Amino acid sequence: MEFPQIGRPFAYVPMLLLLPASAHAQVAPESPIHTTVNGAFYLCPRLIGTEAAPPTEELSKLGFEATAPLAPGRSLWFKGDGGKGNLTVSYDPAEKRCTLDYVGAGYEQIAGIARDMVKQNRFVRITGGDRDGAKGDVFEGAARGRAKIARFIIIENYTNGSAAISYSER
Repeated sequence: MEFPQIGRPFAYVPMLLLLPASAHAQVAPESPIHTTVNGAFYLCPRLIGTEAAPPTEELSKLGFEATAPLAPGRSLWFKGDGGKGNLTVSYDPAEKRCTLDYVGAGYEQIAGIARDMVKQNRFVRITGGDRDGAKGDVFEGAARGRAKIARFIIIENYTNGSAAISYSER
């Protein structure tokens, strides 16, 4: 690839795109954004794949704690550090869907980071748009370690200051 020379020569250097640690494993939960990343990109795929909650110690490392009975076949609920907001993750085994909900200050950043991360992990946007005070996007890509298609639905709701990230596989 050649670039026009203006002044000093410019060298084309291929760049290596480094994915955040959360693309493959959890990150230390230092903020609501880290906890969100852990929930959407580590906890949710694990819940879908195993249909069981991680041990309490592992949940704590992710920045979450269980808030409902962890009986087999029942919905699982987790509460995370939302900073100035409220952060929860729920898993519905009947629908095999995991949903992260965040309500509070910074919801735009949480939705934006989730969108950036799915793009960085080579998920493709298949549809989306704005309607009734909310922006939604649907992304699909390969489920890590499984022969399935993973789907992320990211919704940013301007009317109530919230973000929702849904994860499922088919």
